[in-house]
Amino acid sequence: MDFAVNANAEGRVLVPWEHQNFPNMSIQDSSQGIEHVFGGKFIPDWAPDESVWEAWRRTCPPDTPARRLFSSRRNPFASKQTPDYISLASSDAPANEKPTAIKPGLDFKFMSSTNTNVDFCLHPHMHTDQGHFFSDWRSIPALYPVFTPARSQGYMDIRIPSHYYYGSTRRYTYGWDPINLELKDVDPMEVPWEDKLNKVFWRGATTGGGSHPPGFAPQYQRHRFLRMTSLSASPSSPPPPPPPTNRFITFEDPPNSNRYITTPIPIVKLNDEIMDVAFVKAVAAESYPGGETTLRQDHRFGDAVPLGEHWKYKYLVDLDGMSYSGRFLSFLASDSVPVKSTVYEEWFTDWIQPWYVCVFCY
Repeated sequence: MDFAVNANAEGRVLVPWEHQNFPNMSIQDSSQGIEHVFGGKFIPDWAPDESVWEAWRRTCPPDTPARRLFSSRRNPFASKQTPDYISLASSDAPANEKPTAIKPGLDFKFMSSTNTNVDFCLHPHMHTDQGHFFSDWRSIPALYPVFTPARSQGYMDIRIPSHYYYGSTRRYTYGWDPINLELKDVDPMEVPWEDKLNKVFWRGATTGGGSHPPGFAPQYQRHRFLRMTSLSASPSSPPPPPPPTNRFITFEDPPNSNRYITTPIPIVKLNDEIMDVAFVKAVAAESYPGGETTLRQDHRFGDAVPLGEHWKYKYLVDLDGMSYSGRFLSFLASDSVPVKSTVYEEWFTDWIQPWYVCVFCY
């Protein structure tokens, strides 16, 4: 028996709404191969034809905004508003402005549940912020049993565990000893919690989406995260000094109390103190407007580190690349705290209970 296993990062199976609800409209028997369903040869990439988004929005009901041509194509940058589930606000207030005491439940409150139900059928303009809608590889618009490690909203692939979780490697496996070729319960480079650095840490490549159509790479999740969390770029090609930008930070004052203080902090100072995030490799830099030179000017680049170096830090960010992150289970196994941002479901998604999940982070 042959199984079709998806070797690409993104999902593959996108069946139009009409074909899901009225199966007699098309050939559904795939036992003779996918080309029998298509009535012609399957092209593996989009070439000059349409895009993933055009295929994806056909999975939405006919009465949704994504199926209306204008709302699915309108300029997403013309009047972009901050969604109501974003808890950090930008401000140009003076850095020396006095802190403000606030009452929980009025000006500030903790989120009590996760926000994982953003529907792109209802909010089509938000698709430009997710790289999987710009995949170079053609989707399959018919029911076909394709096994894939992860899938996002709208896809009908069959989830299976990733090969990253089967084979132990020094790049993805917690506790792997590459010298003795054995798996240990505690990673040799693990650090006790009280000795970990009190910082948010992330390293990764500039993956995040394809280039069909081109020009949207600055909006991919990893690029947005880097620009949001660091205003300093690669030392080898520093950009012009950025304008001062502040963020409102809320904290307990005094600690372990119910009194909260909100104050604007310059983002440069904030990130120097609590964050260490950087790209380590420019992948497909030609898809970024301005090429690799501009890519490095707009984002901070640093040196690559082995997986074990992550355990020095208390907080580890886990971001989608071209698809799911293969490091998440190693982060969970560590004594650090993983902060995951994803639009993908994996084989274990229904089994874990998050304390808080940030989906579609800006």
